[in-house]
Amino acid sequence: MRTEPAELSDVITHPANPRKVLGDLGDLEASIREVGVIQPPVVLPADRVAAAWPKHAEEIAGAKWVVLVAPVDVPQPAGSTGMTRRPR
Repeated sequence: MRTEPAELSDVITHPANPRKVLGDLGDLEASIREVGVIQPPVVLPADRVAAAWPKHAEEIAGAKWVVLVAPVDVPQPAGSTGMTRRPR
């Protein structure tokens, strides 16, 4: 396994993730601005995720990476802070 940055625009959350409404992320945005993303997400190439979960393949189409394990509320505030990349 290796760690390298990924473009936020290339990363989606897994379609089966039950968390759809994230609420107010202001505190998290401030924290990301101050200290960055402390716990990077675990992502897999979208084609591997689509192969493992074929019923979600259509929803995953077009993405490069799919978040499998992460605080799912990180991508949105990270993008709001001006970050365009995050560790993967």
